[in-house]
Amino acid sequence: TLIDGTTLIERFCTAGWRVLVLSGTSDEARIGKALAAGALAGISKSAALPVLVTAVRRAMQGVEVMHPERRRHFIEAHLRRQDQVRAMDRRLGRLTERERAVLSRLAQGRRAQAIAEEFSVSLATVRTQIRAVLGKLEVDSQLAAVSLLHDYQRTLRQGSS
Repeated sequence: TLIDGTTLIERFCTAGWRVLVLSGTSDEARIGKALAAGALAGISKSAALPVLVTAVRRAMQGVEVMHPERRRHFIEAHLRRQDQVRAMDRRLGRLTERERAVLSRLAQGRRAQAIAEEFSVSLATVRTQIRAVLGKLEVDSQLAAVSLLHDYQRTLRQGSS
């Protein structure tokens, strides 16, 4: 199970801690999430020791650890990703339970005929459901719908919502 340390940052900051995030991620939105939660800076765990020492000293002194423009850039990336997730939530929320099941099977590489057989419905019914999925997700192909679903799931796994 993925542990999302960013969920702890706000609590630590509220308790008066100064938080520096040391991470191996290069995901700007994820770093932005930590900064938005109150972290003073996001520092690569591959950073040179003098960089880390300087950051810790600056944090202890209560001075700026990260340039405000760089900080804003990361936080904006986080906010953009949140907007994307909310938009996808709305689009996926339009699907009926059966349409979600059909999309899931398509994402597993199943063909319409196999889906029809699994659900004991006609091929025409499944094709109608696929068209409904495409329309509600605002895409033009099954591949685009599956790609959109995979992107959404990956974003959720990254803990950026």
